[in-house]
Formats: sequence, C-alpha cells, structure tokens
Amino acid sequence: MSLELLLGHYSNKIQAQSNPTEFAYANVKYSRQGDKVELKQWYQHEGEKKPYLRMLLEYEESHNYLRMWGKNLYTGRNTCPQVFRFTGKWWEGGTEGSCIVDGMKFVTTIRFNGSQYQSRDSGYSVETGEHVFGKHHDKGFFLFERV
Repeated sequence: MSLELLLGHYSNKIQAQSNPTEFAYANVKYSRQGDKVELKQWYQHEGEKKPYLRMLLEYEESHNYLRMWGKNLYTGRNTCPQVFRFTGKWWEGGTEGSCIVDGMKFVTTIRFNGSQYQSRDSGYSVETGEHVFGKHHDKGFFLFERV
C-alpha cells in the first residue's frame, strides 16, 4: 500500500511560484521499472529528459513499513537506504542510519500521503558539521502536489 501511494509525478509549482527565491520549481517522479522503482528529479526549466537525479531502487514493504535502497544511475554508487513508517496520516521517514559519502553526511527527510509529497535534503561536512548544501532544517520542506 505504501509504495502505491508514493508512485506518481509530483510538482512544487505552487510553492515555487509563491517563493521563487527560496524554492526552485522542481518535479519528482517515482515509477515502476519491472520489480524495481525509478526515481527521477528534475528542474521544470530543464525538463524530464534532463533529470539532475536518477536512481533505480529496490524495496521491501509491509503494512506500516517501507524501505528503499538502490543505485544512483549517474554515479553508479549505492544509495543510502531510506525507511518510512505510517504515522496515521502520513508515511514519514528518510535516511536510515548514518549516510556518509565523500566526507559529507547526507540527511533526507520525506513524508507523503498519496496526494502530497514533502522533502528536504541537506548535506553537512563530517569534519566541521557545517551545512554545505540543500535546505537547512529551519528553512522548511519542498512541498509537492501530485500532478
């Protein structure tokens, strides 16, 4: 059930038009590819054929649990697993455990409910703890609506 709610195309058009200096106009799409799931993310002005992120994910799910992991199709690297649990209205989760790549700690937080998808990705220097990229935790989430 959780995967079925996640699959689809989402856009943050309303948020991006309301606050373009803080939120780029982006799209997120989860689609089945055989027994796996493809994740693509792209900026609206570049189009779906030029995604900035593309992953092929495996998954396991149960009644109130979804875990996803796989490969970044651009770098060939394994992705850090993400785990989601149902909290009553939302599936909530993100990076499982510590996700460190090239001296950077990646922290992803995602929630979805079938019509809305909210996410925040952040990267921190392992050495200094300094916020290096993505949204700082106090800047809110990217707010996507199902297209």
